Amino acid sequence: MNACCSSSSSELNYHRVDAVTERKQGIHDRFDQLRDLSAERKARIQAAIEEQQRLDSMRVDYAKRAALFNNWMDNVMDDLDESFKCHTIRDVEELKAQFEEFKDTTLKEGNDSYESLNDLAQQLAQASTADNPYTSHTPTSVYEKWCKVLEKVPQREAALENELQTQT
Repeated sequence: MNACCSSSSSELNYHRVDAVTERKQGIHDRFDQLRDLSAERKARIQAAIEEQQRLDSMRVDYAKRAALFNNWMDNVMDDLDESFKCHTIRDVEELKAQFEEFKDTTLKEGNDSYESLNDLAQQLAQASTADNPYTSHTPTSVYEKWCKVLEKVPQREAALENELQTQT
């Protein structure tokens, strides 16, 4: 229809054909510009949505891993606080051997889990998204509990050593 209007204006020898054509071209140019701006805005919105989805996925991952690690730390602290009764030196030596195995395997695995969880927390903090609606386990609370676990290790070691001295 637009082409029709322009051609019919020309055929009718309308004296302002150039002005009409220029105005029509201006409208088309503005429409093309709006279409381009709309496409750019849509791309920016899509990128922002994808980034938020990535961050949300990281928050969920942190929440799951923090819950598992927190439960693991609770169990380890219970084990480290558990009292023991030995009747022989051999009993104490067996407990010490089990404790050394715990330090060499379980505690090292726990340290790896803590480091991995801490790395994830740092990535979230760098993305300026420290708040996590999926968990109450903050990086600070995890760190504090991890420190408590690490404090109990030498205490347990000392208790086993004391028991060995008692038995001899």
